[in-house]
Amino acid sequence: MTKICIFGAGAIGGYMAHALIKAGADVSLIARGPHLEGLRDKGLTLIKEGSAETLPVKATDTPEELGPQDYVISALKAHSVAPVIDRFKPAGGAHRAGAGGKWHTLVVFLQSGQRQCDGKSVAGNLGSRGRTMGCLWP
Repeated sequence: MTKICIFGAGAIGGYMAHALIKAGADVSLIARGPHLEGLRDKGLTLIKEGSAETLPVKATDTPEELGPQDYVISALKAHSVAPVIDRFKPAGGAHRAGAGGKWHTLVVFLQSGQRQCDGKSVAGNLGSRGRTMGCLWP
C-alpha cells in the first residue's frame, strides 16, 4: 500500500487526504493544536455538493513516528514551508532496497495562489535533487 504523509491538514491537504484515502492509500496528516484533536476525535469530513462524508484518519504532530513514506505532500502556505522543512526528513531516506543512501520519497508541493516553493532549494535541503515537484492549486 502506498504511504503518503500530508503536511497541512487545511482545505487543500484535507481534500487531497480524503481523495487518497478513498483511493486506498495509507494517508497520515500532520496537524497541530485543536485541528489535530478534531481530526483524531471526529475524523476528516468532506462536504461536497451538499453531502458530507467523514473518514477516520491518522493524524499526528510528530512525523517522526510515521516512518518512511512513499510520498510527502506539502499543503502548507509557501511562507510556512521553510521553518518546518527539516520535519520532512524522517519521511524519506534510504528505505528501499539498493537505495544507496539516497532520498527516494517524492515530495510534492501543493501551493494555493500564485506563489510556489522553490523546489530546487527545498530539494537541496532534503538532499533529494530530482525527487521534488510543484503544483499550483487553482
